[in-house]
Amino acid sequence: MSVVEKRGRRRVERRLLPPFGDGHNPNYLSNRLDGLLEDCQFCPFSRELTTEPSYYLESTETDRLLEPRFGFAVNGIDEVLNSLALTESQLELVVSARNRRLKRYKPLGRWSLTERPELWSPAPEALDEMQTGDGMEFILAIRIIADDPILAERGLGLGKVLCRREFAVRQHIDAVTFPFSWREFGSGTDYPPELLWAIKWEDTADDNRYSRPVDEVLTVYVNKAAEEGLKALSAVPRQRDLAWKMLAAEIVVQIWSEVLRGTSEDPEPSDTETLAGQVYDRLAKASGRSYGDLREMVNEEGLLELRSHVAQIIGVVG
Repeated sequence: MSVVEKRGRRRVERRLLPPFGDGHNPNYLSNRLDGLLEDCQFCPFSRELTTEPSYYLESTETDRLLEPRFGFAVNGIDEVLNSLALTESQLELVVSARNRRLKRYKPLGRWSLTERPELWSPAPEALDEMQTGDGMEFILAIRIIADDPILAERGLGLGKVLCRREFAVRQHIDAVTFPFSWREFGSGTDYPPELLWAIKWEDTADDNRYSRPVDEVLTVYVNKAAEEGLKALSAVPRQRDLAWKMLAAEIVVQIWSEVLRGTSEDPEPSDTETLAGQVYDRLAKASGRSYGDLREMVNEEGLLELRSHVAQIIGVVG
């Protein structure tokens, strides 16, 4: 097959030869490339490294300067090198930072694959002009550094990016805070394997379980079988975290609707510690309704108004 790239007014055609796709197993190499950086790790501050693609800043962290650390791991590189007839010395690992709000993109470090460190942190001053307190993204990429006409003829020219992995640091959305855990669903559990998520409400001694902090009231379980799929969807360009936001919105609507149905008395306006107090406070601010009017949202068909306010608070779209 072929692709056509536009460069100014010129059109340059590059042939993509096997093994990028031979008509028999076109996704094979693509899948191998996608997995090269999947075990890389990241943390925004001095704490344990993780492979999670997103980190949400707590309210106490928004004024802190990021001190990112990376753990570099490359999986299955020998198989990819053999498939592409490349050597490690012809590839490099690049780490860059991007701040969408500032519309800035900055390379932070680069190494030949043969010289990449296991652990690395950029110099603090490297991010001085990138930090705004509401998050940043870090992009890891493997690209070709060999200026070889034979490779270029195969679509593997200088600078060609073979794969990338992104880590995002985002502003925390306190409206969607709830205890969360991946769980096995199916045989031997309380949840069918087809179920994506479930809320486990805790038994409480008092008559109103919503008058307690949220972590004493419930836990949200998400089917572990969907973990990799949700992580993959969260990395789709221009749709970052959309899957997580949609899932969070559905869960929050369920929790908040049960709170509104289950409370017969309004919480005190000063109450921001209990589940009911937090729900009423956020909904009153978002809707402009008084506490006494909020329960009307769960009496209206389809919970449309409640869903609309939750989607706006979480920022599902936009």
